[in-house]
Amino acid sequence: ANPALGLLRGIRHRNLAAIKMATQRGIHQLQGPGDKQYQYQEKVRAFPLVVDGFRTNQADPEGHILFFDVEALIVQLLTEEYTVMSPGTMEVQGLTNQAEYDRIRTLTKITSPDAAKKIAGFLNKVKDTADSKLHAGMTASPETQKKLTGIMSKVKEGAEKAKEELEKAKKEFEDRMQEENSDKGSISEENGLRPSSLQLEINLTLEIGQLLLSLLHAWGLDKDLDKVAQSKLGLLRPRIPVSFGLVSGRGGMSLVLPTWSPKRDNPQFPSLIEYFTAIGHWELSHTLTTHHLLSLISITNTLTSVSNASFVPEQERKRKLVRQATHGTMEISNSTDTSFTKQQEHIKQAWSLLSTLHCVLLHDKVKQSGSSKHKRIQVEILAIKWQDRCLQVRLAAQELLVAELKNMGPTGRKHLVEIWGHYVPKYGDPPFQMTAAANSLSTGGSSAAGGAAAGNGTSAMANGNGNTVHIDEEEERPDEDDSSAAAAKRNQITAVILCGVIGSLFDLQLEKEVDSKETPALDTNMTRLTGKALMFLVLSPATDQLPSHTPLRRAAIDLIGRGFVLWEPHLEVSKVLLGLLDMASEADKWVPSQKYALPLTPVADCCRTARYALSTIAKARPGVFITSIAKEIARYNTLVTNAQTLNVNLNNHILSRSKAEVLHVLESLITTDSALSEIKDLLTDVIDIILHCIDQNHLKQKPLQEVFPPVQTFHQVSHCLVTRRIAVGTKTGQMVMYELRANRMQHIQAHQSAVTALAFNADGKHLCTYSAGENKLSFWQTSTGMFGLGQAVTRCVKSYNTVPVPLVVKWNPLRTPRLTWVANRTVTLLLPDGTESRFNC
Repeated sequence: ANPALGLLRGIRHRNLAAIKMATQRGIHQLQGPGDKQYQYQEKVRAFPLVVDGFRTNQADPEGHILFFDVEALIVQLLTEEYTVMSPGTMEVQGLTNQAEYDRIRTLTKITSPDAAKKIAGFLNKVKDTADSKLHAGMTASPETQKKLTGIMSKVKEGAEKAKEELEKAKKEFEDRMQEENSDKGSISEENGLRPSSLQLEINLTLEIGQLLLSLLHAWGLDKDLDKVAQSKLGLLRPRIPVSFGLVSGRGGMSLVLPTWSPKRDNPQFPSLIEYFTAIGHWELSHTLTTHHLLSLISITNTLTSVSNASFVPEQERKRKLVRQATHGTMEISNSTDTSFTKQQEHIKQAWSLLSTLHCVLLHDKVKQSGSSKHKRIQVEILAIKWQDRCLQVRLAAQELLVAELKNMGPTGRKHLVEIWGHYVPKYGDPPFQMTAAANSLSTGGSSAAGGAAAGNGTSAMANGNGNTVHIDEEEERPDEDDSSAAAAKRNQITAVILCGVIGSLFDLQLEKEVDSKETPALDTNMTRLTGKALMFLVLSPATDQLPSHTPLRRAAIDLIGRGFVLWEPHLEVSKVLLGLLDMASEADKWVPSQKYALPLTPVADCCRTARYALSTIAKARPGVFITSIAKEIARYNTLVTNAQTLNVNLNNHILSRSKAEVLHVLESLITTDSALSEIKDLLTDVIDIILHCIDQNHLKQKPLQEVFPPVQTFHQVSHCLVTRRIAVGTKTGQMVMYELRANRMQHIQAHQSAVTALAFNADGKHLCTYSAGENKLSFWQTSTGMFGLGQAVTRCVKSYNTVPVPLVVKWNPLRTPRLTWVANRTVTLLLPDGTESRFNC
């Protein structure tokens, strides 16, 4: 317990991990109780398995304890899998999406190196002219020379500064292109070279996982699955009884040794080991059951993602051989490839069955075996681990919690809400005036969520001979000496997350089912309180009690995205979206996708969670997302207009930093078929958002449909490069004309019904619009003043009545009529059924 003694022992035994741990504990003690709030710290990871001598049986001097670090085991398994992948391979398998974000981010930056060269040449000319004028002024009078020197030096200084900024932007662009080329080169090199040696032996990490899963599996509950686990997965059936225990966050260990004198009266399991693995294991403790199932399911999911690995030596050799050989040029016969593929499918199914047994069927199986003392999992622990820093532990906790809440049924969930609903804090609207309650929840969040991010607490196991196994699992760290205050804070956090999960995943589904007779577990008042609490956790500024990137804040971000439709009436939608955009835009460089399972830094993890929440909100309520962002952009444009008067720096504004993120969400939204009809009704707002995010220089060289290809979906949008105008048709029959040169727009009433399609001709002097609801096609001509000065006037020059379009075409948003100019004054109307009609201007 003494850090100095631990440091001395570490130095004596030359154990670097022990030295680091003792130093860390000493620093914690020196900091005192005032600095015990949650801080993200990397837990010292030595090995997934540590063996320590421990005598629990006086008759057996060979007793020992096995300490398993579950997170370290998962990290090593995934690290070994990811190290053989190049960045291009990870991109193809969906682990990263860097290329996608880089493609969109370039639209918000400088257009091309050519433009940079032109600007650099102009600046050089300005600089040279300033130098020549400066030298020419040397012969003038002293006063003129003094004035000229000051003016020219300022011009020269400004040109040099602009040139430096331009060179910096050019260098960033070249570095980005060089990274893309290196990724492509690594892929081609990887495809052209074979590894010199193939390591065919099972590594130590897999053997540790094999031992841990063999000890945790419920042997005897499903005879058929036991045979599959032994033959296909390579698990080892225990031959002696094993006992378990827990290790707290402060280092105290408690052992549960029920196998010394077991009480069994079940004829189905005559032997001691069969009885214990099937029933006795799950009758020990609620906490043990929860931690063991978390460990088993998280490792099982990890092995499923790691190329479907198993613990059978022959299968593991084949898996590594095929995986590494596919990176080279060696050709494998179809029969070998087919047999290996089938084998991997069987292994994947076996892991899925093993996970299903422990996640869904365990309670019923134990009950059918005659046990009446089954200790069910604790939803409180799973709620704290809802946003664990290890992705596989996080997903396992979410699967177990959802399965347990589903098994409870509507009555059980409502009873759970009645128990925990009293702990949900009460907040008003932003800026959250309830300071005392806010500090209480934020401090509680740092304590409870600190345990969720600290990595792992502990549980231990011992066999009949005194062998003890420890499972490294997360435990909550009390951050205050007052146990009652820590318990109150922990209860608030647990209540918010539990109510958020129940509302997001169950009550929201009941609202979608119109014929459902079940009543939601959260009433209106509890829904409002939960929504306000989640909004507070998302929008609350960073403090010492509630830092910016805690697991508690990540849980609130995740739940507010999952149940946005339910919480929406009680939220400040614009503020929530801006808060999520602010967090999503913090990681400018490399943030992996949702499939990337290695632990991330708190900033990157919050960024990834915020991106997923934004995408979920946009797909659930596309109209709300588009209108809210468009309104905020309109306010931002007003600030830009009055920036000098108000003396405001807008470079750090959220909408200025998050342009690429907004474009990415909008692109994914347009590609969603279910949201197209709602997006078409808000095309003007969509174009406002796109024009805000895209650098205007891109639209000088290419039309909008090429710069941002998703716009091609809408035939109501047309862009003319010659006149630099964009026309947009609306559902009210209006035509909105964007004049990019003058930075203004004009509203024209074109039809009495929604505009179905429009298009500019080649020179941009004529525009054709069509309305399927009105069955009318119109030609428009734009005229300006002399030399293009003055405001452009758009007037209708000719109209035609068209053949009515079938209702089936009108109801299908994916297939709409479009207009194509075949000559300078002739347009063709193309209907979805294949018919064409030509009209002359």
